[in-house]
Amino acid sequence: MDSTVDPPTQKRRTRSLASLVEEAAAEVEELNPVECQRWLAAHPEALVIDLREPSEYREGALPAAVHIPRGVLECAADLEHPDRDPRLADADRPLLLYCRTGVRSVLAAHALQRMGFTRVVSMAGGFTDWKLVGGEIDETPPPSPFA
Repeated sequence: MDSTVDPPTQKRRTRSLASLVEEAAAEVEELNPVECQRWLAAHPEALVIDLREPSEYREGALPAAVHIPRGVLECAADLEHPDRDPRLADADRPLLLYCRTGVRSVLAAHALQRMGFTRVVSMAGGFTDWKLVGGEIDETPPPSPFA
């Protein structure tokens, strides 16, 4: 009797993360951190959303950012979901999304656009690049309800 076991058959993935990001980036407005600073000055009514995990958020955030982790964003944006966030009730409100490097934010921006949001911007390079260009940082952001 043969004691060797064949490895389980793995379903081949047809899409990579890189391809999903590329697809999203083709449909989403991405601005670098310097452009985001100008965009925020021109859109004082904008909602700035920090999509990072709670541990990342506690390390500092953009001033006035609200913390809505990537994993719950669609629930927060769905007006019929029990965990909806009233700050996302207006689909025409300007939104600036950022994460650590810009990957999660471009995917999130794409999802929000597909949900009907019309003025969504993703920060290319994310919080990492924001710090590199000397962007203002709130070192002690407000406590997150997701912590």
